[in-house]
Amino acid sequence: MKVENKDAENDTMALLKHCEDAKKDDSKFKYAYTVDNEGKLQHIFWSPSPCFDWYTKYGYVVVFDTTYKTFVSLMDKPPKTILTDQDPWMTEAISKDMSSTKHSFCIWNITSKFSVIAKYNLESNKHVKGLYHVKDYWALPYLRDHFFGGMTTTGRSESINAFIKRFINSQTSLSTFFKQVDFAIEDIQRKEEHDAMLVKCRGSSLKTISPLQEQAHGVLT
Repeated sequence: MKVENKDAENDTMALLKHCEDAKKDDSKFKYAYTVDNEGKLQHIFWSPSPCFDWYTKYGYVVVFDTTYKTFVSLMDKPPKTILTDQDPWMTEAISKDMSSTKHSFCIWNITSKFSVIAKYNLESNKHVKGLYHVKDYWALPYLRDHFFGGMTTTGRSESINAFIKRFINSQTSLSTFFKQVDFAIEDIQRKEEHDAMLVKCRGSSLKTISPLQEQAHGVLT
């Protein structure tokens, strides 16, 4: 047990060291953490500089699948809209710390219950009635005036989780996880750059009156 505790302590220190080094190398790198009463790592949040840049440019809609206490302070601004599961603690935290943000519940988690309600005549059920009391969080008429980028569910975060799992497993240490997340982000960047290049090339046109040049352009590009 002592060996396991020592290994965990060393792993934590290695993770914090990686964060410190990343911050020294890149001023846009963001991280924060909390410790418990025994001085052990409790929560940690970090944002590599590409993620921070993406949020700065496009941070209108954010999908949360867990509770973050340091997000707004690190990312400098709250999002315009936020999608979460129907978690009462998260709802309370968002209303307090992101008062200017429109909070919406994942519509799939709610509408998937409707067929069960109709099948078993649960209209008078206390939980079902509760859904109507919070309808401004999920009913579309209450969301029309807000920008969600076409997203109405938290499914996007699930796909990100599945993507990250390609790079880690249950035995991955914290410090290795940190490095693997960087690899995952680099993989996303490379794909975006590749897609941008394809769009640019496909959108190019050759201004010429020579049939021979037009034919060569069609073959070689």
